[in-house]
Amino acid sequence: MSIGVLSVGRTSGPTIQTGPDAEMTFDGLTRVDNSESDLAWVRADIDLGYYHKVILEGTGVEFGLVDDPGPDVLLIRGALLDVVSRVPPTTSGRSRIFIDSVAEATLVIEVRDSVTKAILARVIDRQAARRPSGAIEVNSVSTWSEVSRLANRWASRLRAGLESIG
Repeated sequence: MSIGVLSVGRTSGPTIQTGPDAEMTFDGLTRVDNSESDLAWVRADIDLGYYHKVILEGTGVEFGLVDDPGPDVLLIRGALLDVVSRVPPTTSGRSRIFIDSVAEATLVIEVRDSVTKAILARVIDRQAARRPSGAIEVNSVSTWSEVSRLANRWASRLRAGLESIG
């Protein structure tokens, strides 16, 4: 069993809740503790070792590593929810505005069997696009840079998680 797609970098490692008090979703997933993401759930009997290929599916934008579903293909579906811009409207003049983050959003990723569409795992992670070093001057370059940095952070975590399942 591998749930590396759900957590990268935790020292204690992710664990699936068990017993009568285990949190369950309406669609049969069990809560994962110690995930790097804010929230994570998986099928209790998850075994991703069977899958060898991946189809990536975005909400509104589709792209893929494999084009067709198959018995050994995972379908990974992602969506951004509750996107909040922190960038104020542009003003005339030469004033400089600094903010602590340019935006925040919630990333939801679902991992499914590509043939049956059965859900295998779900991860929810809310992050802000911000610099660890401090305030960001509002302009098109810095704003796009921070949004891009956040997207790359999420993509790196997903890639590392997928690579960890072999």
